[in-house]
Amino acid sequence: MISRKLELLAHPERSTVLVVDDDLLNRSIMVDSLQPHYQVIEAESGEQALLLLHRHKPDLVLLDIVMEGISGVEVCRQIKEDPDEEIATIPVLFVTALDDSRQEQLCWEAGGADFIAKPVNVITLQYRVKAHVTLKRQSDVLRRLANLDGLTGLYNRRYFDEQLQRSVRDQANNQQHWSLIMLDVDHFKNYNDRHGHVIGDECLKEVARLMMSSVRRSQDMVARLGGEEFAILLSGTRLDGAERVARSLLNTIRNTAQLSVDNGKGNELNYPFVTVSMGITEILGNGDLAEEDFLKQADEALYQAKGAGRNRICRYAQGLIEEVGDEPV
Repeated sequence: MISRKLELLAHPERSTVLVVDDDLLNRSIMVDSLQPHYQVIEAESGEQALLLLHRHKPDLVLLDIVMEGISGVEVCRQIKEDPDEEIATIPVLFVTALDDSRQEQLCWEAGGADFIAKPVNVITLQYRVKAHVTLKRQSDVLRRLANLDGLTGLYNRRYFDEQLQRSVRDQANNQQHWSLIMLDVDHFKNYNDRHGHVIGDECLKEVARLMMSSVRRSQDMVARLGGEEFAILLSGTRLDGAERVARSLLNTIRNTAQLSVDNGKGNELNYPFVTVSMGITEILGNGDLAEEDFLKQADEALYQAKGAGRNRICRYAQGLIEEVGDEPV
């Protein structure tokens, strides 16, 4: 993941620039001058720009201030207020022929990053775009590093909390289904005491790898919450879909050769490999529940799975917690 971002830093020409101007001649000059260096998409109105933004998530926006319909200042304001961090962090460069200090102040207050004067000087345009694209790429890498767990490379607790809050909001506003799986490595303290922290770290990294391989969609998220506790957020997934993912992962971890070591408790569960316990819940509601409520539901299900003997899955549904059957997936 990180190596890919560093590669993009080294090749800013792979970046995407959105050019927004209702004047065809002005738009064509900017597009023609940037196309040899970037992937360029264009919009002739603020309304079209907002649609393209969410579809393509460009690295930079060149935005005319005065347009029919939604003004450039309002487009910029909506970009900066977008709940999606990938949208809100896109730099906006205003392209303007105005010499109006009040208008300039409004652009800064809306979140603009810079100005380019009309008529556009092509050389100035190219250098200024290159500078802001490079800064955007660097900030993307740093932001992603800040969101990652150093040991496993999964997302960390801070980022997980942000995404869980967003998933709860999506469910309430858009009826977007989400499910949450919480996972805990069984008897991990004893495992660490018996085999040492180096082997313990390798165990956690292998569990993380198997969790990542269990989800195949970019919109799903796997995170390490701390210690031996992990979570999976599944987008567009009802409870039965989360159960299938959890069962498959449980069986995979049970039968992974790299984890075939004593669990540190005399292997009293009679399994030759490391095992995990899981609690799952579906994120449902109309905005009346917060992300902490769903986290608590999954945690309560996980606690019951551990209390029932570990190496199993429990689910929280309609206020009840029950064990998920261990039938083949």
